[in-house]
Amino acid sequence: MDKKLVAVALLLAALMGGAAHGYPPNAPLPASAPGIGEHTLLGQEDGRAAARAESAPLSTLPGSTLLVFVAGYRNNEATPRDNHGNAWVPVGPAEVYRGYDGRYTVRPWIAVERGGVAPLRVQVDKPGTPAGELTLTVTELRDARLANMALVYPQPGLHLRSGEVRVDGPALLLAYWWGDSGELRHRVVSGNGFKVVDAFTELPPNSAVQAVVAARRVEQAGTYSADWFNLPAQGAPLWIFAFTPAH
Repeated sequence: MDKKLVAVALLLAALMGGAAHGYPPNAPLPASAPGIGEHTLLGQEDGRAAARAESAPLSTLPGSTLLVFVAGYRNNEATPRDNHGNAWVPVGPAEVYRGYDGRYTVRPWIAVERGGVAPLRVQVDKPGTPAGELTLTVTELRDARLANMALVYPQPGLHLRSGEVRVDGPALLLAYWWGDSGELRHRVVSGNGFKVVDAFTELPPNSAVQAVVAARRVEQAGTYSADWFNLPAQGAPLWIFAFTPAH
């Protein structure tokens, strides 16, 4: 596919309800439950990063579901921790990036927010490569429970599609794109009505781990997936989560 066709694909995806990096990062979502609360993304540059990754402070609510992703050097894999004492549980094994001799992984973690006096700060220690790149996303889901999820890692392409999740009624869908290209600049558009919530696609000179988080509210039962259009062509571990009302 040449660049003109790619540009058309990106435009069509945006017109169909997608959003690209460069749009307002906190795209509005319906207020009905379940919904997104606080969220943030931290991207650390390779070779210049602090030995501990720490999120921005978040004013989360007790009882919320917290979903965290950690991506970076495999020898830096560590359980997240935070100043509220939440118990973090991995959502499946770490996914190993292709093409880097097994040196990099990405993995989701989940916890129920206990609450605290101070704003929440999520931290990840880096025991193996302290100055190494690491990207950390934190998303709060309010009045939500995890119903199901899917993970696929498609071969490199300009158009990637996530796995499918089935819901029986109103739900909030979260989709994650973790591109594996070594390039520094990426154009990424989410399709299927997903709106970008957080994005890190313009990378610093020494590189970092690119990521995009997108969300979609659905009202009807059905099977859903997320389409992604990206330049340059690349593969990407793609997660999609379905959260349904907790009450």
